[in-house]
Amino acid sequence: MFDDVNGYVNVKHKPYAYKRKTGGKYTSIYGQELEKITERFNPRDPNLFESDVPTETRFLIDAYGDSDEVSKNHRMAIIDLEVDSTHGYPNVENPKQKITAIALYDAASDHYYCFVLDEDGTITNEVKGNTTILAYLHEEDLLTAFMKKWRQVDPTIATGWNIDGFDFPYLHARLVALFGTDFASGLSPINICYWNKYKNKMTIAGVNCLDYLLLYKKYSGKNLPNYRLDTVAKEELKVGKVQFEGSLDNLKRTDIKKFIEYNLHDVILVKGMNDLLQFIELAQNICHVAHVGYEEFNIPSKFLEGALLTYLRRQHLIAPNKKIQSDEELAFGDGDDDDDEVGFVGAYVKDPIPGRYEWVCSADINSLYPSVIMSLNISPETKLGVIPDWNSENLIRKTQDKFTFFDEEYTYEAFSKAMVESNLSVSANGVVYDQNKVGCIPDILKKWFTERVEFKKKAKEASDAKNHAEEVFWNRRQQVQKILLNSLYGVLGLSIFRFYDLDNAAAVTLTGQEIIKTSAKYVNAKFNKRCDTKDKDYVIYIDTDSLYLDINSIALHEKIADIKPFAIKTIGAVSDELNDFYKVMMPRMFNSTDNRIKIAADVVASSAFWIVKKRYAMLKVYDMEKAKDIDKMEVKGLDVVRSSYPKKFRDFMSSVLNDILRGTNNKDLNAKVVAFKATMKDFNLEDVAKNTSVRFISNTEAKTNFNPPNRDPFCFIGGSTAQCKASLSYNDMLKKYELADTEPIMSGGKIKWVYLRGNPFGLDGLAFKDDGKDPKIIMDFITTYIDRTAIWNSELEKKLKAFYGALKWDIYSEEQATIDTFFIFDS
Repeated sequence: MFDDVNGYVNVKHKPYAYKRKTGGKYTSIYGQELEKITERFNPRDPNLFESDVPTETRFLIDAYGDSDEVSKNHRMAIIDLEVDSTHGYPNVENPKQKITAIALYDAASDHYYCFVLDEDGTITNEVKGNTTILAYLHEEDLLTAFMKKWRQVDPTIATGWNIDGFDFPYLHARLVALFGTDFASGLSPINICYWNKYKNKMTIAGVNCLDYLLLYKKYSGKNLPNYRLDTVAKEELKVGKVQFEGSLDNLKRTDIKKFIEYNLHDVILVKGMNDLLQFIELAQNICHVAHVGYEEFNIPSKFLEGALLTYLRRQHLIAPNKKIQSDEELAFGDGDDDDDEVGFVGAYVKDPIPGRYEWVCSADINSLYPSVIMSLNISPETKLGVIPDWNSENLIRKTQDKFTFFDEEYTYEAFSKAMVESNLSVSANGVVYDQNKVGCIPDILKKWFTERVEFKKKAKEASDAKNHAEEVFWNRRQQVQKILLNSLYGVLGLSIFRFYDLDNAAAVTLTGQEIIKTSAKYVNAKFNKRCDTKDKDYVIYIDTDSLYLDINSIALHEKIADIKPFAIKTIGAVSDELNDFYKVMMPRMFNSTDNRIKIAADVVASSAFWIVKKRYAMLKVYDMEKAKDIDKMEVKGLDVVRSSYPKKFRDFMSSVLNDILRGTNNKDLNAKVVAFKATMKDFNLEDVAKNTSVRFISNTEAKTNFNPPNRDPFCFIGGSTAQCKASLSYNDMLKKYELADTEPIMSGGKIKWVYLRGNPFGLDGLAFKDDGKDPKIIMDFITTYIDRTAIWNSELEKKLKAFYGALKWDIYSEEQATIDTFFIFDS
């Protein structure tokens, strides 16, 4: 164990579990009396309790269970590797390529190092400010010097961009290849270093490897076109990677100083992001609350189990062993935290009527699923049973329909009376819960909710007092609670979670569905009465916990001239009425005695545009939460900003969407589209080419090589992507025209590519590097055979037709035949 006070210590740990025993001094969450056992036992015995708790979690709870404080005295390092790719993309399983540079940041001394391979001896070692450049003629000397510095820095936390996916696996593999396993194990302060096939990453004992790429994906809450370091750094820091023309290998040969700058800058970007976002500190906080290792930050089932076990320990309660899965449950998946397909019904999303709407307002139920859990007291030990074919409407109407529960027959009226007398709640799928004692899951949610409110209050107090450090601390703490709250409901349906139960998981989501659908019915009833209409649907869209309402129809009916203040007032009033309604609805529908369902007005939009569900845009003009005016176009699910789009297409499609939201008519937009299409003949290749990266190895488990040594020119392996074929065609042309001096496209390299038509090689597409060094004969070939019509159809036509279809507009047609004819003869 590495302790922040005592350092590295060995502690003897004896596994233990609990078993039933009358008079035992321990108590399970179900109220059973237990005794502690330490003799040999089967960790997977379903009759035991907590015999299957992971050793690390068990030990951390035992050693530090009374404290959630983050350990001190950590030493952080950031690394970035550059590897020669002259002969192909570096392969961890066959690490033949040399490591050409390693950038290292030592946070303790605030110092940067670059260990660079300079085989021509052109660089002099230098120290400039807090940066040291160290050049080596041989890779072995570079790696030996790096390992010496690594041991001096002695990091407890290491980060970098994609260090799990590349840097550490390749570094370790290359060290093994050159020096042997013992030397490579020196990455660990206790010389234990290996590839962990279960975690699919390197285990470096004593070093917490926290990949900043994973941290960003986990905590940023942003859906970016891609998660390359350049894209994310520009998003967060407004600064990207060092730009250069050609390949990185070529940069090293022609401008080694810029190559060094490039290597160091990647580390600087990661440091800058953590200084701004503090995601490492956030992960530490979560893992200390949960009492799990830092590297479990990305696995909700792990850190939530740890958090619940810690909570139960403080309550002097013992958890059951994990449930042994049935064949039916196993069929639902392998229990991966990232599984999208689960064995129960998920959130409700209403199919909108496609089109453009004026004055749309939204309201969101706060933390719907955690609130459902608390309101119905959903927990493993409070679950009493399931009523088959349950119907909530029959409960409200108190029908005489009969059903059986625990071998007794009830009518809905009789059961309603029994529920009240016995203080039971019932979910939308008929699961009955005891409300006489708060269950462990709703209880910990209540604790986290209370703490989050307290932490937010302290953050505001610190902000008002201009105490930035305190404000950052409490904001991070409230963010920890938010992540815990929003993660818990999702793991109830994961078979690897200790408190997994499909009934409970479905109870949460189906009750959530019932609540949001009933909310929509309530709003429609109110609006229909207000507008003297019958059965008109004023709820344009529903997504999980959000209602999107047609306020414009009410404004028109009531002849409101200034709609914006009316919309603000109306959505606020609707939210207040719904909250009053929930006080009646929750007891009547579910017999909830602790209603936690609250809705809040969110956004006022002057217009909104739906294609289908999950794909829409809104022109927001007022933020209800912040009570301030805004003018912002928000796009959800509409693929108009994808990074592989040529910039001109991205800009054009965004402007089209903006025009639609701001009321441009069919005729004017037609003219704009036709005019833009006509200008395509003037666009340079770079303006219409797709931007992407390319891999010659498949992402599948088979790892198919699409560029084997025996591949014939202009012939491709089945399964090759379009960009892969386009890149291999470029390399084939280099061979055909005997252009040996031009560097080929490498797997992993960035490319541009276009569609082709009617060419001698029968190619559908061709790539180029756009580094100023593409051979003229290849660029002339592209210019001659580029298929601009195919590019238009692929990149814009389908999306424009989807827009026009949703609007029920006539598709642009002016001069279409002339333009198409022009494209055919344009070269």
